[in-house]
Formats: sequence, C-alpha cells, structure tokens
Amino acid sequence: MRNPSQLISCVADVLEENLPSLSQSRLASLTMMRLPSSSGRCLSPVLILVLSLFGESSVNAADSFHETVLPFVKTYCVECHNQKKPEGQLDLTRYETAQAVAADYRKWEHVVTFVTREEMPPPDAKQPEPAERAKVLRVLGTLMLQEARKTAGDPGVVLPRRLSNAEYNYAIRDLTGVDIRPAESFPIDPASGEGFSNTGEALVMSPSLFKKYYAA
Repeated sequence: MRNPSQLISCVADVLEENLPSLSQSRLASLTMMRLPSSSGRCLSPVLILVLSLFGESSVNAADSFHETVLPFVKTYCVECHNQKKPEGQLDLTRYETAQAVAADYRKWEHVVTFVTREEMPPPDAKQPEPAERAKVLRVLGTLMLQEARKTAGDPGVVLPRRLSNAEYNYAIRDLTGVDIRPAESFPIDPASGEGFSNTGEALVMSPSLFKKYYAA
C-alpha cells in the first residue's frame, strides 16, 4: 500500500472516538500540508501534531510502546536498521523502551516523518497495514508530545558565543567611528547546520582566532 489517502482514512478511523467532529477531508487537508526542511525534503509535521493531540488521552506511551511500536520495529525495520547493518547509520535495536526513544528525540522525529510519508519501510520491503501504521504513528506522536511538554521552556545547554566577524567589525566601527574592518584577516566564520553564520554552536573561540584578536 503506497497510497497516502488510505493512510489518512485509517488515521481518521483511529481518531474517530477522540475527535468525532473532524472529517476525513479536513484531516486530509491538514496532513497533506508540507513544510520544506533544511535539506530540501518536504515534511508533514501537522500529521504528527494531530496524532499527538488527539491520541494522548487514551494512550499510555510506555505501555503502548512495548505493545505497538516494538513489534512494528522488529517486524518492518530491524532487518535494515540493526547493529551489524545500520543503514543510514540508524540502529533501531538500541531502542527497547519509550525512555530510550525520548532521549533521542530528534532522531525519532525523522523516523516518524519517514513512516508518515511511507518511505519507511521502503517500497520493496514488507509493508504494514494502513491501520497498523496509523496506530504506531499515534503512539509515537503521543510519546514525542509528552517529551516536548516535559522540556517546554528549557533551551538546554546554551553555549557562550563570541561575536561573528561581521559583528566584530560593526562593534569596532561603532566604538571608534572608523570603518577599519579588522575581522577581514580573521578565519572565516563557520556556518551552522541551519545555514546561519551567527549561531552560538558554530561561533567557538579557537587558539588561532584568539591570536588574531590579540594582534588586532
């Protein structure tokens, strides 16, 4: 089964008890929304949100993980994503509990995206039934929403950052009134994974850069 409309229909059936007023056509319009990612792929985060919001009240994430997600992974995923053959550098045999999934939240966001888009399992592999896929997405969506709520408002470790080269030039110009641009002799600022040159994670102070600061 490679027809997204069938998956949407099954999702609607799974959610019917919790969301009787949401028609299948409305669900289809929501889940077919696409947001471009930094890699250029199209994602469907709205589907994850819908599954999470309306499955949460009747799903115990930890119990349902063992009952639903683990059998799904062992049946359809571990043949390619195991310790000996981690295709895409993804070993799903490491995740035996819901807590393990929550600890690797970002990686499982990608897993949910690929399962949602029916890119996992691949077309030439054994395929789950639409209702089976929808149920797994519902459990994972609930687990991910619960984890997001636990850490809401917590940005995690915030690294101290230096001025970017452009910011350094602007600061010197504002302080002295002279546009001398000393940072032009500095090492080039590395771009972060998001493509920005002023992200704290990328703006570290290397020994060579410190020498340039001292010389300037």
